[in-house]
Amino acid sequence: MSYQDIVAMMASLDPTDPCSSVKTREQLDRWTHQIELLLSDPNTIEGHDRPEARERFKMFLETRRLNRASKVLEYWEQVNEWNKTNDAYTSTPSVDEKAITNLMSEARTIIQFASENLNFTCAQIELLENALQANDPASVRAALETSLTDAKELLKPQYEAFRKTLRENNSHLLYN
Repeated sequence: MSYQDIVAMMASLDPTDPCSSVKTREQLDRWTHQIELLLSDPNTIEGHDRPEARERFKMFLETRRLNRASKVLEYWEQVNEWNKTNDAYTSTPSVDEKAITNLMSEARTIIQFASENLNFTCAQIELLENALQANDPASVRAALETSLTDAKELLKPQYEAFRKTLRENNSHLLYN
């Protein structure tokens, strides 16, 4: 679905949607500045309201039945959670074999989800699967980070539509 198709579809929808009622211009600017601020882990930078922004983006995708994009966002969230678990395991000097096995099992589930639900190329999926076969959390993390860049590209048209709708529905904040 192209950006123009998304915008045209949005024009016919009910105006009571997740893109209304932004509280401040600063909040609007943060949510529409760049997709990385919306997608990154909400605990990495103090003072940002990304959980709310991401939730609104998720609602935006769901209310417009953009299922593929919703799956990409779900993948992004799964990888963020896996990275938190990976950080907890790998920061401990005495990581036991069971912890690594659990970590790799979670990674396998995430990669299977990507294979079934995302519009990744064969090369992108192969990169993830090869990292998984190496049975090394660092290799898997690197491959997942690369896949997040690819996932971000898949979400850009929907994010642009989200930005446009947010700005249109909250134009009073832009000119005050």
